[in-house]
Amino acid sequence: MSRRIRIYSLIGLTLALILCLLAPAASARDGGALETSAPGSEPEQTPPGECAEEDGITACRDLIYSSYTLDGEVYPLLLDLYLPGDDGSDLLPLLIYIHGGGWIEGSKEMCPAQALVSAGYAVACVDYRLSIPTLCPTGLIFPAQIHDVKAAVRWLRLHAHEYGLDPKRFGVLGDSSGGHLAALLGTSHGVAELAGDANPGTSDAVQAVVDWYGPVDIRQGPVVFNDDPCTTPLDYLMETYGGEETRYFYWTFAWGTFLGGSLTDPAVLERARAATPLSYVDPSDPPFLIMHGENDE
Repeated sequence: MSRRIRIYSLIGLTLALILCLLAPAASARDGGALETSAPGSEPEQTPPGECAEEDGITACRDLIYSSYTLDGEVYPLLLDLYLPGDDGSDLLPLLIYIHGGGWIEGSKEMCPAQALVSAGYAVACVDYRLSIPTLCPTGLIFPAQIHDVKAAVRWLRLHAHEYGLDPKRFGVLGDSSGGHLAALLGTSHGVAELAGDANPGTSDAVQAVVDWYGPVDIRQGPVVFNDDPCTTPLDYLMETYGGEETRYFYWTFAWGTFLGGSLTDPAVLERARAATPLSYVDPSDPPFLIMHGENDE
């Protein structure tokens, strides 16, 4: 908990830099950002998908931006959208927040929206599919998460004018595994296998990326165990390899669950290559702000 509080306080230090990155001149990533039209939104006492005023900002909660099917059941994918008070100014730059949690846990409720909106941004907090340890169903492992994040970007751009958003100034901010997805989103525009097919007809490009201690490439990191976390009970792995007492235990566990198998499996390592933002770096990528430290576990 104390770590997350420190993260939220440090986020304020990045706001001026993000403003520079999202200035109109920085939107070279995707010259002709596209059109818009959409539903609404909600707070706790307001029906899902409708907007309400909360503490001087407009909160639009549980907007359905896409859906997925698992075992014959259809599940909605949701985002919350927060807008500063209307001062009659120009279209708002949008920050898209992607939560952390090892691709296994967490939700859009972890979003520091109030701090970001108070700096003049519109903020979208996005849920995405989470992997399930010891099961790892195919529909919940990579590339499901990047498909969802890109679908959210396209949905927001399609509906930008309805909410007063500037479709040419979309930035993404993520922490931990959310930082990984933010970085991957930033470098992989135009990569067909990572695009997904939801909300076609507009761009999933972003014009700025803030990566807070996001893991980048398991192939360069320490691997604590070779067991398959999709078929091996977590209790056994913790007892055998020390659990949280062993540095990089959860790093290994999270990557294996996210990629769907043992990190010694060639097929899993190929997915790791595809999940690595470095695989797609080129001169057209947007500006990045990367925050990291040697003591991050």
